[in-house]
Amino acid sequence: MRYIPLVGGGATLVDDADYERLSQWSWRRLVTRSGNVYAYRVVYGEPDQFVYMHREIAQPLPGQIVDHRNRNGLDNRRENLRRATRTQNNANARARSTRTPYKGVNLVHGRWMARIKRNCQAVHLGYYDTAEEAARAYDRAARELFGEYARLNFEEAT
Repeated sequence: MRYIPLVGGGATLVDDADYERLSQWSWRRLVTRSGNVYAYRVVYGEPDQFVYMHREIAQPLPGQIVDHRNRNGLDNRRENLRRATRTQNNANARARSTRTPYKGVNLVHGRWMARIKRNCQAVHLGYYDTAEEAARAYDRAARELFGEYARLNFEEAT
């Protein structure tokens, strides 16, 4: 594996087999509103186009997204990239709540509620005495629904 420097600082990690081809371009660093960081290049034209390194490597089909298994957008090794649907990619997203560090967990009327989304529908998983219990309930459901794409709160078995 090798590093490709980014304009403005930093670097992105790629496999040896991709290094020469990708090094022919100047890559930049993009930080999204959600805080994700990706390597991209600009193809100038009418209009200019952004080409993301992870998409250049994985070559997804139309409608597919490229998911970073370890959620590090600058780790563009092939073993870290996988083609995914929007649902699978969202399953690998981090928790969005500011009240709890756990994905799928919220405090409601003094109890911890667990829920998960399936096919854009919220599925209630129950109320729990602790945030950790609710997070483990979320993990069980996520593992069942999303398999390898599930972003779990705890890595150990629940």
